[in-house]
Amino acid sequence: MPHISVRVESVKAERFSFEPVAIMQMNVSMMFSQGKREGDRYVLSYVVKLDVNPPIASISVKGSCTVTPVNAKEGEELEKLFKEKKVPSNVAGFVYSYVMALVSLLARELGLPTPCVPPSSQRREFRGTEYHV
Repeated sequence: MPHISVRVESVKAERFSFEPVAIMQMNVSMMFSQGKREGDRYVLSYVVKLDVNPPIASISVKGSCTVTPVNAKEGEELEKLFKEKKVPSNVAGFVYSYVMALVSLLARELGLPTPCVPPSSQRREFRGTEYHV
């Protein structure tokens, strides 16, 4: 597993309106730039954006992520993924969890509910009586 470090370079959070709303929808998007090789590591820029509908607030976090492979095989795999313009899922997950803590704090400061992604349901085969404790 590569060493991943995340740096936040810019944070923008603003509230446009303080009118009460009955229904609020939050959309979180995460975008990455193509990975650039710098010596033995790769650097990716990212933008995580939270938009609220109706448009009452917006949060944007920009930064960069450094991925350092542990061995040569891992470096080849990363090189292949970045040439295909793909981001490894473990890198995307790490950046997402790191930045969402900051986004949640900013949302609470703006008087919004924290944006959380509902867990995906797991489909399992039913095997008779099961109890959940």
